[in-house]
Amino acid sequence: MFPYPSGRIHMGHVRNYTMGDVIARFRKAQGYNVLHPMGWDAFGLPAENAARDKGVNPRDWTYDNIAAMRKELKMMGLAIDWSREFATCDPEYYAQQQKLFVEFFKAGLVYRAEADVNWDPVDHTVLANEQVIDGKGWRSGAPVERKKLSQWFFKITAYSDDLLNPIIRWQHRLRRRTRERQPSSRNAIVSAHPKPRSRRQRSSASTPASRRRIPSIRTGRCR
Repeated sequence: MFPYPSGRIHMGHVRNYTMGDVIARFRKAQGYNVLHPMGWDAFGLPAENAARDKGVNPRDWTYDNIAAMRKELKMMGLAIDWSREFATCDPEYYAQQQKLFVEFFKAGLVYRAEADVNWDPVDHTVLANEQVIDGKGWRSGAPVERKKLSQWFFKITAYSDDLLNPIIRWQHRLRRRTRERQPSSRNAIVSAHPKPRSRRQRSSASTPASRRRIPSIRTGRCR
């Protein structure tokens, strides 16, 4: 669980965390050791902007919201291990995050470059594509602007092959998104049916595609 401490829980929290709670309890009943912690996505400009608008200290506003939401979530009776609770604005947390970033930098796995972003002119924050709904910011409702910003990137393209390794049991949706975000893919797959097809092959035409093995031809490097 990793909610943004906006101040009070709403039905979206109830829905999402009830589903997670059902899975956690089910797995625990099956004999699994279930790790079910609580974290608060509390570090960043949204919290600072909200505190500025209310005329209060960002730290006080954030931790007061966390306390209020913690109380309400506990009233739901969720099977959360509260002994493993943390907030991203805790110095003990972000100090480790900064340490990891420095290690990535030393290893050459982060770099700085300009890129287009979804900019919310009200919250003054960058939005992920999933946070843009009908061209507007999901929180402020303001029309989203496209602009270039200098920012840090992780060099995940260095691990393209590992991310697409069929051994990794990702959901098909996640695997498809990963392929789309790797523009320098080294291979292409061209599928084709061999001819002529045998009677057995013709009879398998009614078999769902997800259950058929389709022959393929692997080409060399392409851009």
